[in-house]
Amino acid sequence: MREQEIIESWWPENNFKWSATTHQVEKWVFDGVVETYIRDKENLEWLRQNNPYALEEITRRLMEAESRGLWAADEDLFEDVQEIALMIEGDMEETMGEVTEEFQGAKVDVMTAKDVEKWQPKWKIDWL
Repeated sequence: MREQEIIESWWPENNFKWSATTHQVEKWVFDGVVETYIRDKENLEWLRQNNPYALEEITRRLMEAESRGLWAADEDLFEDVQEIALMIEGDMEETMGEVTEEFQGAKVDVMTAKDVEKWQPKWKIDWL
């Protein structure tokens, strides 16, 4: 990945946040993240070698978006995301050495406003 792509690597994270708060991100946008960072083998290998943490974050956010219903992923795209998530987790485990205490890797716990009472809005804006 080159300088311009490094600058734009923040995009998947912001895309997720925008979708989580507005529910207005269309499916093709998430699909584009998969095509750019997962299916493009040159980009995938560059991230894997140079910033595996960014690649792990991208796959984790995509899986979370799918589990929250923010992205209706096609089965083949989602399988690719899961495959790369497992691959990068394995890469990271191989390079981290011995862990002597509890260590948490990539785990997604989905909580909604139904789960946390103080997230319940006291007011609501009705859009026209």
